[in-house]
Amino acid sequence: MPWESIAITRETSVFSPGVKLHFGNPVIGTLRIRPDDAERLAFAASGRWPKTGHKTEPSPEEGRRDFLRKLLTQWAIFTGAAALFFVFEPLLGFGGGRPSLVVGILFPAIFFGVITFARYLAERR
Repeated sequence: MPWESIAITRETSVFSPGVKLHFGNPVIGTLRIRPDDAERLAFAASGRWPKTGHKTEPSPEEGRRDFLRKLLTQWAIFTGAAALFFVFEPLLGFGGGRPSLVVGILFPAIFFGVITFARYLAERR
């Protein structure tokens, strides 16, 4: 497919940033890829990367503060959801004993905290 038939848009969901490639005019298909993969494609395209009429260029670096805010937001959402499950699930009668409130909140906070920290280290490279 020629580069002229590919359009790009950047998008950020709650879970991760991404670049959406739109193929054809009219669009016959889309593909969502990670921003670092889009940067590699832009480099390989040698100046043929589509730029006009799109929200952003293919390789702006996300600000460190924005990235940390997204990670912390995800951590808080996942921790809160898991803590609610661990605290209220025994009240529904599906489980045996009820975990202490500290365990129900600290376990998800630490678990998702480790995962979030690993994602931070991986994206910082």
